[in-house]
Amino acid sequence: MAPDRRCPQCGEAVTPFAAGCAVCGYDLEAWRRRPQPALARARGRIRVPRVSADRRTDVFLVGVLFLLIAFSPLFGALIAALVAFGKHREGDITMRNVALAFLALDVVAVLLGVPLGLGLLDLLSVV
Repeated sequence: MAPDRRCPQCGEAVTPFAAGCAVCGYDLEAWRRRPQPALARARGRIRVPRVSADRRTDVFLVGVLFLLIAFSPLFGALIAALVAFGKHREGDITMRNVALAFLALDVVAVLLGVPLGLGLLDLLSVV
């Protein structure tokens, strides 16, 4: 049973809506209003990745990463890794993941033996 479903004084089961314990009379409302430690407040929260405020910059960055990886896989991999590192330090998880996805796509293309001249464009022309 959850800790807030037991009376802190006698340990008897209580409902979440009870104002006081039916057995010992302990004031449960005052107990629920007590200051919570920071760890207890943070527990149970889900951290949602934030999307950066300037969408145009993000769209431009995705376009540049695509062109770099399509035309120059080695240089594109380096830039994608640097962008991922920078976005991670800024806390922009979404763009970090996009840069890492481009980096992974680039590594897979190089491992498949795509020529380093035009990169992914050569792979698309083969298919």
